[in-house]
Amino acid sequence: MTITASGVRVPGYLQDPRRWPLVESWDALAAGAHRARPDDAGDAVPPYVARDHDALLRERLTHAAQRGGLVLVVGESTAGKTRAAHHAVRRCEALAAYRVLAPDTGPDLVVAVEVVAITSVRCVVWLDDLERFLTPDGLEAGVLADLVRLRTPVMATMQLRHYDT
Repeated sequence: MTITASGVRVPGYLQDPRRWPLVESWDALAAGAHRARPDDAGDAVPPYVARDHDALLRERLTHAAQRGGLVLVVGESTAGKTRAAHHAVRRCEALAAYRVLAPDTGPDLVVAVEVVAITSVRCVVWLDDLERFLTPDGLEAGVLADLVRLRTPVMATMQLRHYDT
């Protein structure tokens, strides 16, 4: 296991950014989209149905790719937040050559930010169910400020009930 400059152990899946998925080939199921009954072609994810906010999501992701920042999709459970956010990431031209950093936990996110800083990898941070990362050892203001400084876009989803809290 690799150790960062600050002495923190880096989980294996975060050690080599070249192994993080490329945006262009990133799978909706890997992003956390719900599996559906396979269609005639055997696909477990049905074709994407365009939403009214698709262009706005891509616009905000483009801005975040240029300056860093958080793009948050909020909605009811199983409303299609993850699928819409995934589609926006895949279709955002500014992210075409990026990798996807999808940490499992808040502490992994903090370590991953250090990996991004050290390697200068161009990536989009994927935080599906953002509330899982809003912990004292996870996504805090300083971590988000570091991502902005690194000009790393963050795409997140959150259920409305958690957002209201």
